[in-house]
This record gives sequence, C-alpha cells and structure tokens, in this order.
Amino acid sequence: MDDKKQKMIEKEKEVTYSSGIWSGYSMGNDPSNEYSVKYLNRAAEKICDNRVKWSDIIILFSDSVFGEGKSGFVLSTDGIYVKSSLNKHSKFSIQYSDIDFVFYDTYESKPVLKIYTKYDDCKIIDHPWFNLEVLCDLIDAMKEIADEYDDIKLEW
Repeated sequence: MDDKKQKMIEKEKEVTYSSGIWSGYSMGNDPSNEYSVKYLNRAAEKICDNRVKWSDIIILFSDSVFGEGKSGFVLSTDGIYVKSSLNKHSKFSIQYSDIDFVFYDTYESKPVLKIYTKYDDCKIIDHPWFNLEVLCDLIDAMKEIADEYDDIKLEW
C-alpha cells in the first residue's frame, strides 16, 4: 500500500471515529475481508463507472440495499464519486485536485455541503443520512493529503 493511501485511511478513521458521519452502511478498504473486496469492487463499477479500482477506494458510504455498493458515495485516493437517488444532485465525480474549497452551508432552508471547483462550478451533497459537517472535515482532510502527494512543482 502506498504512503498516500495509508495516510488517507488513517485520516478517515481519525475524522470519522465515533462521529456518526453516516446513518447507513459504510465499508472501508480491507483486502482480507471478502465482503469488502466484493462490495468495493461493485462500487468501483456502479458508482465510479470503472474509473478507479476497488483497491483505490478509501471508504464507501452505501445507500443501496444491504450496503451492496450499487449506489452511494465513494472517497477514493483521487477524488469523490457520487451516485445516489437520495442526493438531489445525484450523480457527479470530482478530483481532489479540482476542488477549490468545501463549505458546510447552513444558510439554505436545510444545511447542504457545497464543493466549489476551480472551474466556477459547485457540487452539492444534501443526502439526509450524512452528518454534513463531519463530511466537510473529511473531504478537506482528503484534499489536503492529495495536494501534498500530487503537488507537481516545476523547476526552472
């Protein structure tokens, strides 16, 4: 396991431990657990449209029956993948490198998480099963780690 993925897994556990981030089924990446491999493989296919391998998934927040990974949210080593009918803005993906900032907006009629991109776009997470404040902290932490490892510096 590479250093970036290990740091992301540790940070995810640190941020979400006892936080009540998700009231549905969630699964971390555990290659020794056959269900983890099966469900993360399905999430890579169904939620991420095969753009990542199951082994690149840090955590799956599944809102499909029995947490099977057919719909929900994936945080991977490279970005966020969303495919959920319970999220009003149900399907999108965004690379951590494209995120400008994340904002937990309590000014709306109900709180939402807004992910602003560097391209003047805004992705919204308003799924009722999330503790959006904790999710905001988690996405910020994942982005910070990704930026640290993916930062390409040009030398003149």
